[in-house]
Amino acid sequence: MDIFIFGYDKDACMLPHSVAAAARHGRVVLVDQADAPACSGEADALALGAAEYVRTAWARGGNLNGVEAVRGMLDTYMAHGTDEWVMQLDSDMLLLDGAGLLGDAQADMYGQAIGWDDDKAMQRAVQYCAGGGMLIRRTMLEPMRRLMDDEGIAARVRSGSGYSDRVLTVLCGIAGGHVVQHRYQSAQQAESGLLRRVGWYRWEEGYNLWRNSCAVHFGHKIAPGETDAEQRAATAETMRRVLAEFDAEQAAKEQEGETDL
Repeated sequence: MDIFIFGYDKDACMLPHSVAAAARHGRVVLVDQADAPACSGEADALALGAAEYVRTAWARGGNLNGVEAVRGMLDTYMAHGTDEWVMQLDSDMLLLDGAGLLGDAQADMYGQAIGWDDDKAMQRAVQYCAGGGMLIRRTMLEPMRRLMDDEGIAARVRSGSGYSDRVLTVLCGIAGGHVVQHRYQSAQQAESGLLRRVGWYRWEEGYNLWRNSCAVHFGHKIAPGETDAEQRAATAETMRRVLAEFDAEQAAKEQEGETDL
């Protein structure tokens, strides 16, 4: 798969971990923001483990929102994607098991379902897939992009919230694609096998749900007096620690398997 990580300057401290983990599962394309880049240039991005570095100047709408952002994302996927699947991965995410996200031969899009609330043992209506971890079959990109040239659709995006994850989910459906939504699991201990396909949650100290997860989303809450930079640094440190622990456990499992033989 081609894994697109959209970054900007404030994400720089987290990129070493997200790129390193993602590069094990696919070809990483680091998409930087031209007017606020996270990397000094191509050499910097390649040193992190990215296979390709792109700087884009299209408007991101704050956080990949709005008509221009959706068009820009699809154009970037079409111009730089080479594999059957393109994936959006946030800078504060670790991809631990890329293959575990796939598996439905009929699927044209996979995504983290928005609407589950396991902490309260309730299920709300799922309407769209979250952007972080979204996978789109490459053959769907062109018909989805053509839809964004329809002024009626563009007007609807402008009049609504414009969140790219919602828009992309709807576009895939309108284009005739089959959307598969993975289950959301919040930061809590899980029963064995509950997250055998995907676990996507915001990290909280004391929980180890990532051990059952394919993709993990991290985010420390900002404490009183804590700056945004401090919050991002804390998130980056948690990512580093979890990835190191994951690697140590995988190495131990491999060694145990060799011993059994």
